Amino acid sequence: SLNARIFSSVVCRFPFIVCSLSGLPRLSLPPAQFGEVTSKSFRLARRGNRFYAVNRHTLERVSLGTDDPTLAQRLIDAKNDSARAPAFNLALGKAFLAAHDPEMPLRTWSQVMERLGEVGRDSTLERCARARQDPAMASLRDQRLLETSSSDFLRVLSQGGNSTNFFLRRIHNLALGLGWIAAPILPPKLWPKMKPTLRRAISADEHARILASEQNPERKRYYELLWLTGASQGDAATLTTENIDWESRVLFFQRRKLKSDAPPSCITIGPQLEAVLRQLSQSGPLFPRIGALSLGQLGWWGEIQLAELGLTGKATTLWITLALTI
Repeated sequence: SLNARIFSSVVCRFPFIVCSLSGLPRLSLPPAQFGEVTSKSFRLARRGNRFYAVNRHTLERVSLGTDDPTLAQRLIDAKNDSARAPAFNLALGKAFLAAHDPEMPLRTWSQVMERLGEVGRDSTLERCARARQDPAMASLRDQRLLETSSSDFLRVLSQGGNSTNFFLRRIHNLALGLGWIAAPILPPKLWPKMKPTLRRAISADEHARILASEQNPERKRYYELLWLTGASQGDAATLTTENIDWESRVLFFQRRKLKSDAPPSCITIGPQLEAVLRQLSQSGPLFPRIGALSLGQLGWWGEIQLAELGLTGKATTLWITLALTI
């Protein structure tokens, strides 16, 4: 209303007059600050015994929740300082946090990643190490936790895939659980949903094409064992003669993705699987050269093999079939 606008103008230009007329103690502003009042975003208003902060641009009024004029003035000054100097507020917040934890203002996401990589089984540590090298995470590694916004997280998520989403959630939750950040940077409901990828096993015809195109004897036997056992590439590559019990006719091995005390996988050795095993080394590793490759190299090598044959899909999933007892 017109009266409200007139009142706002009078308060902004002559706060000491309004305070006198309303019974409010005069604001203790130095004369040098009188000329700066109009540049402030918020002004102090009083209605009854309650004080309010009024936005000079939108005229929106918000209760300060106090009837103490001194405290009300301090709250208004804090709001105006916040609007004028965001960088100053961040520095001030860091100073207060440093009194609680001296390292808090300096911690980076790289330190959180390192902390995450210290806990878990060997396979978990390997996955964490690969996730730290994700190109999408490059902009976040050296960024300080207290200077990270939701926009930074959304940018990383837009550049990565499901693995980036999963790893970023883990380090975010770890930092939150350790008290290294005071509140979630990205609320749970705003995290992008992970999109499931199509996974399938190769058909018998595709398996025959792979064997026909492979000239290396060790790799050909490796493909045959994967087909007959349904073992993962990493588990099959590290098999040795000690994993074969010829008396019981059982091939057994420990899944790398499971805990060390989990029961081993046991597969009955039928005629076809026996024929493959008899062609392999009779002492030590069954696949000496393949077993020396890392999981990343196995996946990359398998994808190239499939691409040459025009087969689509991830190599790590295309060779997985149901374990067969033959």
